[in-house]
Amino acid sequence: MNATSLALVMFLLILVGYTARKLKIVDGNFGRGLSMFLYDFVFPAIIVSSMSIPVDKNDLENSLHLIIISIGMIILMFAISFAAKSIMKTKDSFAGIMSFAMMFPNFTFMAYPVMESLFPDKGLFYISIFTVPVRLIIYVAGPLLIKPKDIKLSSYEMIKTAAGALLTPPVLAVPVGLAVYFLGVTFPVPIASTLEFLGRTATPMGMAVTGILLAEAPIRKIFADKRLYVLSFMRLVMAPLIVFLVLFKIPLDPVVFKMAVIYSALPAAAATTVIAIQYKGDAQNAAGSVFLTTVFSVVSVPVCAMLLDLVV
Repeated sequence: MNATSLALVMFLLILVGYTARKLKIVDGNFGRGLSMFLYDFVFPAIIVSSMSIPVDKNDLENSLHLIIISIGMIILMFAISFAAKSIMKTKDSFAGIMSFAMMFPNFTFMAYPVMESLFPDKGLFYISIFTVPVRLIIYVAGPLLIKPKDIKLSSYEMIKTAAGALLTPPVLAVPVGLAVYFLGVTFPVPIASTLEFLGRTATPMGMAVTGILLAEAPIRKIFADKRLYVLSFMRLVMAPLIVFLVLFKIPLDPVVFKMAVIYSALPAAAATTVIAIQYKGDAQNAAGSVFLTTVFSVVSVPVCAMLLDLVV
């Protein structure tokens, strides 16, 4: 799928979900339930299915590069957000939202559909590997970044959160998928077909649930906050540009290079709002960061992909 087609598909699928919620065809519980279905069933199915391929030395080398890049990007984005907060002199709750949104793009509902569309051969395999460090770090760093300063988390709570992250279905699917990959397991046709059919729902459902969640955001307040425009520019333009400049001279597989840059151009993670609500953080600005970056990403992500095709 080319960049123009991707932009139209993203827009239309998100619009379907947004319209369904605004017309009250579905309610908020439907959106949350659908997101949990994707998270607990569809994404694990994609991970396991994408790893049911022959062992390839090049894939192993690329996987190692992806994990290193993934961890490096989290650290780099934190440093950038820290510098931006100092320049903007942001000391309120928005500072934590900015750091979280920069460190963690939408690695679930957006990353899988986008990578599958742009890299149909190895996109799902590589993004499954790439997001392993993200899944392990987000639920530990997230509460620390977003919670109000007056709320203290005990060591027990931190360990419990980390353990909970390790036991989520998408994380557990990774070692299962790796076992399938290295042992050369071939699934019977009914199982393989079931995993394949579940995987095919990721793009339409992922984009639609994004639209459903966006429909619940306070749009007027979001568009009135200038800081959210700055955050959107940092998340969608500055981040991929910096990642491009850092990785450009490194001898990487073209797909790995493109995937890393495009991943860094994705909008803020939907989990931004969830964690803000759970830990009594700035839920309004969290929702605003997700909404605005997602809306703008319908244009910025395909443009990023198109520019990469011209350069790489």
